[in-house]
Amino acid sequence: MKRKQFLACLLTALITSGIVFDITTINANAQAITGEPAALFLPSEDSKVSMVLPSKETQSANYKGNNEITSMSIDGLDNPQDGKLLDFSAVVTTDNGAVWKIPVIWADEAGNISTVKAPNVSSYPVFAFYVPQGYTLKDAATFTERISLPKVATDLYGGRSIVKIVDPKSGWVFITCVDGPGKNLKAEVAASNYADVVKHNGEIEKERRNPSGEFTLPELTREQQLIAMHCDASAIENVDAAELAALVELIRYSIQPRAINLIIDGFPCFDEALKNGELSSVVGLYIFYDASPNAPVAYVKPDNDEHGYYMYSICINAACDECDLQYDENIGWYSTVAQRGELDSTLIHELFHMFMFDYTASGMSGMRDINESNVLQEDPSATFPNWFKEGMATTVDNVYQLRSELIRSEKYGFYDLYGDGVKTGFETDALEENYKANANIQLNYGEKDENKDNLASSYVSGYLACMYLGYLASENPAYRSSYGIQGSAIIQGENGYSIDNSVIRQGLSAILSEIHGYRNNDGKWQSKSLDEVINDLLGDKGVNNTDKFQADFIVNIPGSAVFCTELLNYAEESSRVGGGFVNGSVLLPAESTAVSPITDDISAEPAAYRITDNQNPGEWHYENTDAFNTFLDGGKSPVGINGINGTSTNNGQVNAPAAKVDATNISYENESIILEKSDEDIITEGSVENTAESIESTVESNSSETTETTPAVEE
Repeated sequence: MKRKQFLACLLTALITSGIVFDITTINANAQAITGEPAALFLPSEDSKVSMVLPSKETQSANYKGNNEITSMSIDGLDNPQDGKLLDFSAVVTTDNGAVWKIPVIWADEAGNISTVKAPNVSSYPVFAFYVPQGYTLKDAATFTERISLPKVATDLYGGRSIVKIVDPKSGWVFITCVDGPGKNLKAEVAASNYADVVKHNGEIEKERRNPSGEFTLPELTREQQLIAMHCDASAIENVDAAELAALVELIRYSIQPRAINLIIDGFPCFDEALKNGELSSVVGLYIFYDASPNAPVAYVKPDNDEHGYYMYSICINAACDECDLQYDENIGWYSTVAQRGELDSTLIHELFHMFMFDYTASGMSGMRDINESNVLQEDPSATFPNWFKEGMATTVDNVYQLRSELIRSEKYGFYDLYGDGVKTGFETDALEENYKANANIQLNYGEKDENKDNLASSYVSGYLACMYLGYLASENPAYRSSYGIQGSAIIQGENGYSIDNSVIRQGLSAILSEIHGYRNNDGKWQSKSLDEVINDLLGDKGVNNTDKFQADFIVNIPGSAVFCTELLNYAEESSRVGGGFVNGSVLLPAESTAVSPITDDISAEPAAYRITDNQNPGEWHYENTDAFNTFLDGGKSPVGINGINGTSTNNGQVNAPAAKVDATNISYENESIILEKSDEDIITEGSVENTAESIESTVESNSSETTETTPAVEE
């Protein structure tokens, strides 16, 4: 078979194997179900009864031999190992000598089906039990009392009560524990879901045993079923299925949920938004393969549906050259500590954008919902500048480690007094002079469409600008009172000063809260623009809007250059003492040299943005945001300022909005953000179409032949 034909055939098989993955399971009432279990079909050839003296008659309901089973044991289940495939079958041995295999399903407490053991995620076995035709159970209602389970299972159950649930349509009986896989779902729903999993897998195996058509379908494994949900043709063709499955597990059940919880715990504004339903509950995950130079490691791609609502997809590059991820069958995906930290921080950066799309949608998209008309209006003056979008997201990633070569350069006032790497630091005067002399590091530079190389201006200078604004907000008396900000960002001591990132983080949270807004007592939505926030923080210095701040930062705003050099010098000194570059993320202490703020003690159950299953294999997988109050925030400038016509008020509302624009005619494509971790070539807003075309071209060149059921492979 040709490679392309094989790929098309595999994709067809993966699509037809789509199983019900969104499963939660057992409640305490499941034990009440009674009746004799029976299987309507056998899931595999080796699930037939194997007696000491086997015969065909044992598979018949007319068998009259020793067919009553009094007790039995289930064994042959391998112990789960991190990064390795779970064991999906077990062996039943009865007191009268019958032996057969049964399927095993694994699910975590959230009800997600697991195929690979993810680190720090508890998955529990669910035994799909049945009795072959020709056999009966003695006292079937109490048979669970006479089953000995594998030690692997009892250890994982941790002393929880064993329960059985029955799917009356299929006859399957499922044995597992209370309060384990998928807590609190009704038993009949759980049983039906599990029966669907077993049925689909049995049908696939039956098709494999009885192939038809021109091509022979490859044997589908559990990991292939998993990658069908999240991987496109380029990834399937270039990466081993077990590796892809492990990567999906790593992102879906470990890194992404912990990053989400870390951001929510670190920013009070997002914690409050979660309680108010202002963050999306779900998001899609899409794995592609692009080994081209400077290919993105990961990005968050928002899109719009016919109603103008955002849809999200987290996109991961399985080639992942930047992070040098590799796979070992004994330990799963791994890399050096620093490289794994880069992957973590990249996703944190991307996910922070996703938070801002929900929380400050007008500023991120350039769209407004004036006076809650439910009709979006295009307003370019609402769009945040690139340095604010990227700078805010960079405050949570490992900027000092990732961008150390750029930051520790003359452009930002860095000096090495003796050229020996010992006496190093940053000078305020040198920073001011070089900032004036190098246009490509100025905030304005990244706002010009023709300047695609905005790494320094939007990411590094943007980071410094946002940290400075966060510092100012943490010192502002009104903001401190409104948001309960405690402590000082810069603490002077006998031996110098220290920086408290947690205080700056509170200031950043306050800024986002002001822009997001709130519903006041008369029911109207009230928010501030970024212009108004800057006026709050710097109006007494003559800086009363975003454009003025953008033009004067470092060179003409008193104290801004000093703050930047103090921040950088503290990072430099802490790096020297700590024996490695500080991280730079406000989610960590300012002196921390950890490569990632994600740790095992962070919950792996996402509070928001839970990655869901994709029922259309091979396609971009989007999920609509269900966040409330989207598009009511203040954006960059107040309504009516160089944008939508109308009379501006202090709270950013208008009395007479301009003509409405039907959301169905609006495209967010140019506002989509692709953020890559490459010093040489950062893809920014406005370039998403080229990147999408590049990815599609890779897929198309790899697989030009297709069938009607392979949407990822275009002709």
